[in-house]
Amino acid sequence: MMILRLLHKKYRCFIALMVVVFMFSFATSVRQVNAEDESTSETTESTGTTFTMLRAPSIITEIYLDGVNGDDTKDGSNTANAVKTFEKAKEIATANQSISTIWVTGTVSVSGEITLSGTNAILKRDPAFANYMLQTQADTVFHDITIDGNKDNVIMPGSIYSLVRVANATATIQDGTVLRNSEVRHSNIGTGGALIIEAATVNMTGGHIHDNQANWGGAIYLGGNANFNMSGGVIENNHAVSIGSQIAAGGGIASWSAYLNGTNTTTISGDAIIRHNRSDEMGGGISLGTNSASNGKDNLVMTGGMIDDNRSGTGGGGIFVQAGFTGCNATATISGGYITNNIMTGTGQGNFAFGGGGIYVNGFNNTVPSFQNGELKLTNALIINNTAEMEGGGYASCPNSQTKIYLKNGVALYANIAESAKEIYILASNAYGAHSGDPTYEISPLMLGGTSYQWKDDDGNEIPLNRLSGQLFAINDEYLGLHTDIVQDTNAQALARVIIAGNYSLTRGGGIGSNGTVYMGESDLTSVSVRKEWKDTLASGLPGYIEVELYRTIVGNTEQAQYVGYETIIPDSSGNWTITFQNLPKNDANGNSFIYTVKERQIDDYVSTVTGDQDIGYVITNSIPRTPPTADRIHIWPTIMILSISLITILIIGFKKFEKE
Repeated sequence: MMILRLLHKKYRCFIALMVVVFMFSFATSVRQVNAEDESTSETTESTGTTFTMLRAPSIITEIYLDGVNGDDTKDGSNTANAVKTFEKAKEIATANQSISTIWVTGTVSVSGEITLSGTNAILKRDPAFANYMLQTQADTVFHDITIDGNKDNVIMPGSIYSLVRVANATATIQDGTVLRNSEVRHSNIGTGGALIIEAATVNMTGGHIHDNQANWGGAIYLGGNANFNMSGGVIENNHAVSIGSQIAAGGGIASWSAYLNGTNTTTISGDAIIRHNRSDEMGGGISLGTNSASNGKDNLVMTGGMIDDNRSGTGGGGIFVQAGFTGCNATATISGGYITNNIMTGTGQGNFAFGGGGIYVNGFNNTVPSFQNGELKLTNALIINNTAEMEGGGYASCPNSQTKIYLKNGVALYANIAESAKEIYILASNAYGAHSGDPTYEISPLMLGGTSYQWKDDDGNEIPLNRLSGQLFAINDEYLGLHTDIVQDTNAQALARVIIAGNYSLTRGGGIGSNGTVYMGESDLTSVSVRKEWKDTLASGLPGYIEVELYRTIVGNTEQAQYVGYETIIPDSSGNWTITFQNLPKNDANGNSFIYTVKERQIDDYVSTVTGDQDIGYVITNSIPRTPPTADRIHIWPTIMILSISLITILIIGFKKFEKE
């Protein structure tokens, strides 16, 4: 029994000893980690023993990047310890996945591959920093990186600059790149909410630029000798704002050549999308030029992509094309893509009489020789289902405009909506100041695909072909309004590469509004002359006019000739009856030649014959038909004479035969 008590007592001592050893080891290990981890020390009053308690290490969620005053030997933990290069900031963020924000406190020069792939961080503007966040110093590729302007929290007064400046270099924006949430402002003009391009080229193949703001170029600004090539990605929800005298231009993109005789070029192709942007004044999606004439040229080349659901307060819900000094105008060349559902709201301060829901082209009175109209060159386009509250649902042209619409690679205008002149409206007027004038025009009688419009006025009367070209004069307040009864054409739909549809203007020009120069299609024209000759004249004299119809077939096609239209021939002072059908397409969309023929509309008491061909001209000869004699006017004496001669001949023959026998 005593032996058992002794063993039990020793066992308790052994346990106590082991507890002391464990506590000592734990305390030692705690002290060893104190160099890296935070800890607390507590001392008991009874024993005087100090215990060091382990606390979880702190989580770093942000670092600082200052490309001007930073130092890569520091840890980036605060503004005073900011690192200098993007590469160092990425290294730290890669090593510590808890970092979500890299605060930019000084402009960072970048080149090569700029990505935050492999991190959980974004670049963000520090509330106390106003300059460019990134600036290229050589060719640069952006991908998988978010650059945030932090516009709601920036406390700096005065000017604030773009997220990224590309100058004297080439930059590429690829998938995963996001430029967002930036507000640019300046005492003069704030340009390029997210990106400014100066003497440089930016290629955007992917990415997302959204929710940025500036006076010119809510998202992007081309400042001079700049190129922006967009084949993919999205530019959306950006805003060009007017502040006092700072007039807004280009909700998505604004181009204004700042260099004398320089050239800016924007190309839109592939799967590029520019949508949901807005401008308080001109160019909801894109503004080529601004409210001021450029010193150089601002060009747009669009072969694909989509400009959709953008809004402007004045000209050009989708695209605005500015006039300029001689040789320095803006030009838009559009051969592919969608311009759809854009709106000219009429809420701006500028003139929006010919607003242009989809596109607006500006111009100046030709009495101002130092200026040149903006130009739109449009090919293979379908202009349908656009709406204007006043005239010109498809196209409206202001007094200083020049309009040329051809068949070759041309357009089809139909099914547009307006109070009057649903498809085309052209006005001559002296009521628009520098935009007043006498517009000239040439309008094809055939749409893309070859179908005849058979143009009509608002009362449903057919428009003669000779009224489809010429000049309107303001002194007479002349205008031309056209519509067609066609609501669908499969040939045009099959050939169209540009769709201008669903756009809206509070005033005129639902699809396109213009006070500039517009070419739709390419000139490939011929003419057909007609001369009228009168073989006979009724006692009542000649009519005062005749009407000649024009028809066309295609070489090698046996189908019935298609009616094109008509013209009226009125004799001149010398009594000559001649006309020439002008501005006729030579070929169809496949290059097949047209054969034109003519036919006179019936004139009472005359018959007509047509000779000649389209090369030498046609001659229409009218004559009075000769009435054949009636039965009661037939005389019998010729018959009697013929019978008598026949009888005598028979008798002579018979007599000679008798003598011979």
